[in-house]
Amino acid sequence: MQILLRSATLWSLLILFIVFTLAFGVFRDGAGGVLLDGLSDPNEILTLLQNMTPAEKSVHFNITLYLDMPYPVIYGGLFALSAFRFGGSWLLAIPALLVIPVDVVENTIQLLALSGVEDYILLKQWLTPL
Repeated sequence: MQILLRSATLWSLLILFIVFTLAFGVFRDGAGGVLLDGLSDPNEILTLLQNMTPAEKSVHFNITLYLDMPYPVIYGGLFALSAFRFGGSWLLAIPALLVIPVDVVENTIQLLALSGVEDYILLKQWLTPL
């Protein structure tokens, strides 16, 4: 556990958080400018999906898979470990730890939708705001 609470670990997670956050902005245009992550309304999501070109869907799929899937582990880990290290209690880390699986499930729904399986879009109404 001590290795996770070292300054080097926290700094590494902070740097990864910054790099990944900037990468979303760099690649967003290739996905059509709007990412599914910011949408929770099923009708908006379906409209966006219908208006995306195959190339935009492909870029968006790769953003979700390679950036957005590890992202919750990075920011969740950073916030949880920081809360524990500087707050002294795992109770303070619980919100950051809970958001990781929620975001991963949301990303999985997005990957499915970008692949043509839109059956789970309704779940984003609850998952995205969380």
